[in-house]
Amino acid sequence: MKLVDAHTYRDGRVKVFKRDGALKGTWHYRLKIRNRSGFIFRSTKTPDLHEAAEIAQTDYDAINRAQNNQRLYE
Repeated sequence: MKLVDAHTYRDGRVKVFKRDGALKGTWHYRLKIRNRSGFIFRSTKTPDLHEAAEIAQTDYDAINRAQNNQRLYE
């Protein structure tokens, strides 16, 4: 998979991009979560960059919040 027109947020932990050869032009994102190996890949299901960036950063925050809350109860 080749990333096209990539935009990075949150010190490189959130990357919003289009996939090479994608027909619909929707934006996807890749998240790097602390203390977790690998990446999380998802589609934003929107062709709008600003909306896609907001979706990706909101999901990043939600995952981090859930991970932090889980650590509190361990």
